[in-house]
Amino acid sequence: MTATPTDLCLVPAGPPPPGVEPNFVDPTSLAPVKMAITSILVAWGIIFTAGRFYVNLRKLSLADYLTLFALVLAIVILGLMTTSMRTDRHIWDTPACYFDDTFAHNIFFPALFFNLGAGCAKASIFLLFQQIFTIQKTMKYAIYFGQAFNFALYATAVAVAIVYETPRTGESWSAILDGRTLIPLPWWQAHSALIVALDIYIFILPLPNLWKLKIPIRRRIPVLAVFSLALMGIAASIASFVERIYVRTAVDQTWISAILSFCSGVELNVAIIVSSGPGFASFVRANVPTLSSYAGSFFSMGSKSRDFEADITGKESDYATSEKTSEYAHSQSDKTSNASVVEEDPIDHSLRVYGLSDAHMMKSGATADDRVIESRDGGIMRTMTVEQQIRTASNNTLKQ
Repeated sequence: MTATPTDLCLVPAGPPPPGVEPNFVDPTSLAPVKMAITSILVAWGIIFTAGRFYVNLRKLSLADYLTLFALVLAIVILGLMTTSMRTDRHIWDTPACYFDDTFAHNIFFPALFFNLGAGCAKASIFLLFQQIFTIQKTMKYAIYFGQAFNFALYATAVAVAIVYETPRTGESWSAILDGRTLIPLPWWQAHSALIVALDIYIFILPLPNLWKLKIPIRRRIPVLAVFSLALMGIAASIASFVERIYVRTAVDQTWISAILSFCSGVELNVAIIVSSGPGFASFVRANVPTLSSYAGSFFSMGSKSRDFEADITGKESDYATSEKTSEYAHSQSDKTSNASVVEEDPIDHSLRVYGLSDAHMMKSGATADDRVIESRDGGIMRTMTVEQQIRTASNNTLKQ
């Protein structure tokens, strides 16, 4: 009598905790959160990298190409995540038939692409540091050390993934799931700890020099904010390290794998965003005026206009006479007396915006003496006199 084969799609891949029933229909899953956050980070990575390339288009360097390569790998990893969504759940909610060649692919290729991408993105950050801090010898050596450590760390991870997570000749991909080719856990944990150390090193390295830069605080803060995004990458690498410690005694392997995949995606995309941050900031400053600058200009202009009108009204007896000091003062006097309005001189209007119209200058008692600008190379010597005068005009002239 032939035994009936067991349908693995009806068997949970792992035993559930006491009192918990397997749920294959609508189980709790990390897939929606993982996909949503990773997609947002990839989108930001694309935006930041595009801004960087726009600014550096005529002077592309190795750092730009490394960032672009890392971004391409991040997009590929996001695509692979869509094929692993069905296993981003508890192991007792995962049918055993899901552990097939596709699952094995989703172990090796994301790990390979992550290590290649993260290594390139962080190498790009160190190259950025080299461009910024090229004078200090100590900083230069620190950057070289970080670059070498970064290469060794991720190159080793790529080699280990190829050795332990690919099938032998003649085997199928699902053969790697039998436990014969598991990466040694101590090495896996040590590698994760070293990634945390590298991320902290990248975060701390530029801070003292950035803070010492002789630039206005309003420009220094955005620079620090860009590099502070590395805190998110540090948090992701720490979470990954903790999960790799916990996996030693855990049964819920699929849930931990989903968390590790999510943390790796965050770490990679944050590195891409940080490496492109300064270039993107230059793009924004050059091409996208900020709302705050518009608002600041608006309120500044409004404040000056209100102050000016209040002053004109308070001193109407002085300025609203038959002889006006300027076309602007005359137009304001006409408005307050319901008289005909005289068109304002565009030049005087521009000056008024910055507080330099005749009426504003009348209130100032500032003068400037004659100054001589001499050329030591036998050039032209000019004498300039700067003074503020109140020029009056006749009513006939103002009525034109």
